Amino acid sequence: MWLSRPKIACAWLKPVACRGIPGLTAIAALWLGATMVGALPVHIHLLHKNPGDAVVLLVLDMSLVRLRHDELGAALSKIGARG
Repeated sequence: MWLSRPKIACAWLKPVACRGIPGLTAIAALWLGATMVGALPVHIHLLHKNPGDAVVLLVLDMSLVRLRHDELGAALSKIGARG
């Protein structure tokens, strides 16, 4: 009984997850990629640590952008059509 999900939360999340969030995955991945690019010099020059973690996350993030490039093109065309 305690493992079941509340129906209110599922009813609230379903419309949001179906409409808005999946379409923004590629844009969010680009934003995270910019953060990881900024993390590289911080790791090297300020923290004096190995930037391996940031490099791995950057590679994984860019692979996500590559897999979702069709969503990115659709989102950018919507932005361009509005302007």
